[in-house]
Amino acid sequence: MKTMELVHADILYPDQLMPNDIIKIENDLLTIVSVEDTATGYKITTLNEFGEEDFIETDNETKFNLFVFVGND
Repeated sequence: MKTMELVHADILYPDQLMPNDIIKIENDLLTIVSVEDTATGYKITTLNEFGEEDFIETDNETKFNLFVFVGND
């Protein structure tokens, strides 16, 4: 049976994030809904594990830990 494991894959800046990417903020894993340019940086809309939408306002230099699912046999 194939299982999926969530693993740390990379560290990205806001302009490298894409919808459906999974990032970790503190202890929460969040799915990216959208990334929008603002006058001072970026507004990143996220979805948590409970389906609640929220947003993060950040500058261009903030780094995010990217996670991906990988399959194991």
